[in-house]
Amino acid sequence: MNNHPSFNRGQGTLVVVDMQPDYEAALHPWTISNVTKEVTAARHNNWGIVIVEFYDHEPTIKAVMRPLLKKTRYEKLVLVEKDIPDGSTPVVTALEQNGFSDSLIRVCGVNTHECVQDTVNGLARRLPDSSIEVITGACNCHTKLSWKSFHKEANVSLKGNWWLGEKRLKH
Repeated sequence: MNNHPSFNRGQGTLVVVDMQPDYEAALHPWTISNVTKEVTAARHNNWGIVIVEFYDHEPTIKAVMRPLLKKTRYEKLVLVEKDIPDGSTPVVTALEQNGFSDSLIRVCGVNTHECVQDTVNGLARRLPDSSIEVITGACNCHTKLSWKSFHKEANVSLKGNWWLGEKRLKH
């Protein structure tokens, strides 16, 4: 589990966006599997984990939550709600209130070109000294848009799946 390049750099935070069954993109087996791998690795490496849920929708898919609730509830898990596509405000509040690292933030979930993109760029603007990585292999979107159309701030990078040999993706 420690093969992840970012985990070797120290503490960070994983943000999981809208992995709720209301969203078609969240129901794809590969999306669930890849997001669950990120969650499992973050827990194994003692990272803070912030689960972002759109208000008034079903809760996060059980398969994604399962590694966080095994035996005992993971102590560095925070669930936050949002009522607009950009979930960065409740995420920053969760980071501050729980003492989670903001030096490295990895983000995954759905929908890539909507809520993930808005949350990532909101975080980038609110935390300009943070390094924010979007885990492309653990994101999905009903729009089927290319990663080339993903708008990102300067402190945001697109990263591949670490378990397949992580690569930095070109914008």
